[in-house]
Amino acid sequence: MFPGGRETGRRAVWTAPLVLFLVACSGEGEPESSMTDAGVDPLVDAPVNDTLADRDVEAVDVLTDRAEDADAADAADSTNSDATDATAEADATAEADATAEADATAEADAEQDAEVDAFDADDADDADDADDADDAANGDAGHDVTEDVAPVCAADEHLCDGDVLARCRDDGTGFDELQTCPPGWCNAAAKQCLVCLPGTLGCADAVSRRVCSVDGLSETEEPCGIDTPFCVGSGVCVACLASQDCPALANECADRACWEGVCEEVPEEPGKPCGDDGVCNGAFVCGECVPGETKCEGGDAWICGALGEWELAAVCPYVCSAGSCTGEGVPGTRDCDGDVPRECLATGYWDAGACTGVTSECFEGICVLPTPPSCQGLSNVCGASAHARCCASAELPGGTYSRSYDGVTYPNPSYVANVGSFWLDEYEVTVGRFRAFVEAGGGTLAMPPQAGAGAHPSIAGSGWQSAWNAQLVASTVALRAALVCSPAFSTWTNQADTNETRPINCLSWFEAFAFC
Repeated sequence: MFPGGRETGRRAVWTAPLVLFLVACSGEGEPESSMTDAGVDPLVDAPVNDTLADRDVEAVDVLTDRAEDADAADAADSTNSDATDATAEADATAEADATAEADATAEADAEQDAEVDAFDADDADDADDADDADDAANGDAGHDVTEDVAPVCAADEHLCDGDVLARCRDDGTGFDELQTCPPGWCNAAAKQCLVCLPGTLGCADAVSRRVCSVDGLSETEEPCGIDTPFCVGSGVCVACLASQDCPALANECADRACWEGVCEEVPEEPGKPCGDDGVCNGAFVCGECVPGETKCEGGDAWICGALGEWELAAVCPYVCSAGSCTGEGVPGTRDCDGDVPRECLATGYWDAGACTGVTSECFEGICVLPTPPSCQGLSNVCGASAHARCCASAELPGGTYSRSYDGVTYPNPSYVANVGSFWLDEYEVTVGRFRAFVEAGGGTLAMPPQAGAGAHPSIAGSGWQSAWNAQLVASTVALRAALVCSPAFSTWTNQADTNETRPINCLSWFEAFAFC
């Protein structure tokens, strides 16, 4: 509620308190005026008149009480006629002023309510008659008293009652409501509602924004600008709304992206083609490979580095597969796992199988004949690599051939023969191997081969014959001497030396048969 005001619809009306001292003038009988006499229809205006009458009765009661107090004072001073006359005159003046003020108030209320044309004076007249009678009895007829009322506000003063903006009337008797502002936007100092919240921003359209002044009483519109041309949200200008709003990039291994209104460069996906047969490495670089990618080259493992270039990862001892070293051996090689030969496959892993039949032993990954006594204890020093077993044998497959046929001296190929498979020593008998035979006492008359020894299973009588014993020397000493048949080319030495790996010579056929 505004000071000195009361709500009357959309307008606040200030009503100053009235102090009236009413005294009765001369007159008798009923009041001379009424609402009916004033031309007001009591049926139409009854609801309004009742409300106004209630207000008038309250005012009359107050005035009556004060009039009675004044009458008492007049009675006490009745001996002073001059004072009494002055009081009566004041009472009359107060009565006239009160009647005029009541009429003005009734007229204002009638205009506000639109349907009320006149003030209901019936009750007021009754009260006035009563007061006049009292005043007449006390000799105060025709005298009124009015109290002055101080203004409650300054003319054109404004205030905010919550979000309601109000203005003081020109006479200072109260405030009138001007308008209801949005919440928090009432500004009494500026005498208006705020236009906008001070310092706030907003988008005027997609490419410009509104800027509120610091006092909130005005706002301006401004374009977002070249670098940040788009307006979003609460008036924020940004560089982009989507990636296509960002400028094109020169780096073919970089892509443009819009992140929270800011244009950024992000790397292209690793492996995207670029340059001349190159690929993006996922770090803005066009290289020859994708970082982390692997490959096998030259039997070794390679990996693609951070710059998209191939780097040697490892030298593989066996096999490189899918860019990694793997396997257990070198493909194509053979060895023996005990008496089990095995071959390394192209994958670098071993393929093994047991030796069976006559080839019951394994040597360098091959099933071979059992080691003969002449090779037992000997080092594997034969062959071009000087590490092969000197007693190694190879199986030769059998087949058909033309006997004596050479196409030159014997041009007739019709003499055909069949030969079965057989085993043949890979190396000639060495001095070292034959030395073991000599030291064992073999090849002498003292220790000849058994009859039939060394026979071919398919050829009867092909073994050693006892009659051949006479072709052997008597003893080991005699055999040693016989082996040095010529100092110029003989390979035998009575003591082991550098000739141990050379072929033995100076042997007779019978001594050779006995050895085999």
